[in-house]
Amino acid sequence: MNPKLIDIHTHSDNQSNEIISVKNTPPDFFGSSFYYSTGIHPWDVEKSDIKDLQILLKHSENANFIAMGEIGLDKIKAVDFQKQLKFFTGQLELAEKLNKPLIIHCVRTYSEILSVRKDYNKTPWIIHGFNANQDIAEKLISKNCYLSFGSLLFNEKSGAFKVFNQVNTDSIFLETDDSGKKIEEMYQMAARITNNATSHLKEKIYNNFVSCFKPCRDVKNTL
Repeated sequence: MNPKLIDIHTHSDNQSNEIISVKNTPPDFFGSSFYYSTGIHPWDVEKSDIKDLQILLKHSENANFIAMGEIGLDKIKAVDFQKQLKFFTGQLELAEKLNKPLIIHCVRTYSEILSVRKDYNKTPWIIHGFNANQDIAEKLISKNCYLSFGSLLFNEKSGAFKVFNQVNTDSIFLETDDSGKKIEEMYQMAARITNNATSHLKEKIYNNFVSCFKPCRDVKNTL
């Protein structure tokens, strides 16, 4: 078997015969012919109404809608935190009803994310752009969270770079996000950091994708 590369979170149209991408799309965009995620981003909650959550229900009619997100919490942006929390938990409830994994945006809110996880734990969470220490990584993994690593792997001073080699590969994904890098570059850097063959990481991350998503839906033959 030659497993496909997995790009778990991207804003690019990089689907191919060799790549499975999960494209992040706005909630009001419908009709994607590729795997995608959608949700109300924490930066956008002040211009949203809680009724907008009903829009997300319409996506459940599309078999390519495989994850909700990115959603989450952010203490850097000047956005009312209580409103962020309200939209976050509202979308978590909806994701659990729809049985969808989640792409989680987490900026300086790991303690809050871990606390909320205690009450919403029915589906897997994927922590997008993980960039923290080993202790936080272990706590998240123990709560059935995957860690997704992106372009910060290219920065040796980043938490992502420092922790990557210490994380069990059963709990990782790679992503391009909006970095402009190719997913092939992410795999090559990850292989260099871990001193593994790229083919080994391809197989591990592919298996993670199947493990994360197959219990939540009928995965199509693209897998």
